[in-house]
Amino acid sequence: GSTGGTTDPVVIPGGTFDTAYVITESGSYVLGGNRSTSASVNVIEITAPDVTLDLNGFSLAQTGNGTGSGVYIPTVDNVEIRNGSIVTPGKFGIDAESGKGIRVSKVRVVAAGASGIDIFDDVAAAQISDCQATDCAIDGIYAGGGGSLITDCVVNGPGLSAAWGVGVRYGGRVVRTVVRNCKYGMVLGGATAVDCTVSACERGITMSDGASLRGVDVVLNTLYGVFTPSATSFIKDCHITGSATLVYGFYTDGGGNTIQ
Repeated sequence: GSTGGTTDPVVIPGGTFDTAYVITESGSYVLGGNRSTSASVNVIEITAPDVTLDLNGFSLAQTGNGTGSGVYIPTVDNVEIRNGSIVTPGKFGIDAESGKGIRVSKVRVVAAGASGIDIFDDVAAAQISDCQATDCAIDGIYAGGGGSLITDCVVNGPGLSAAWGVGVRYGGRVVRTVVRNCKYGMVLGGATAVDCTVSACERGITMSDGASLRGVDVVLNTLYGVFTPSATSFIKDCHITGSATLVYGFYTDGGGNTIQ
């Protein structure tokens, strides 16, 4: 448990613990040292709105396989997490399930058992910036709610047999983001990617529901560069090259797309 609402940030102690640290009051919190739990226990849970969590350059970590997450946010609005690392979480690095206005910046997630940063479909207007996700088993970064923005992030996947690099839906936008070494590099459902690079994936970019690409490099992917089943996708000023095994540079089974 914790007490917030004070002028100075509440310091969350470092160490190894058997239970989650639960933030139950609005306010500012700062991590005072590296903090870890077993992989079946969330390291930090946020159940109050209007919370800023500064990891302060320290790490949240878990050991072994399990169902716990680095930071678990079940149903609250206006939460910011910044400035630190989340290492080998059993399930998610950051798991936000419902609410709006979730912000994540300058956070590195390594080897999550499921996803690095997972902002579920019921979380609107998420903002993720200057983050890294490395070797996460299912998703590097996913923002499913409407109007989300992902900027200046780097995702390196665990290989071509698994994982999405970046997924975003419902009017979201991905800008200046690099993805490599995933089964699906970038998945855009009604979303836009601008000035991004997707490389060394099996399937470079998958677009649907009127997604768009502008100034995107799709390089050395093995099955296809860009695939869209939609009839309303828009592609402009993109560079698509493949590996020696590339089957399709650009493939669509929907008419009416615009390519410039």
